[in-house]
Amino acid sequence: MKVLRKVVSLRKQDRDERAEQEAILDLYLQALGMV
Repeated sequence: MKVLRKVVSLRKQDRDERAEQEAILDLYLQALGMV
């Protein structure tokens, strides 16, 4: 049970991290006038 919960939290964290990186990439592209 604990292991399963840890896996779920890690997957959620990974998804949040990916979304954050995409948002940062969007900011960089806008700053460069690419969007």
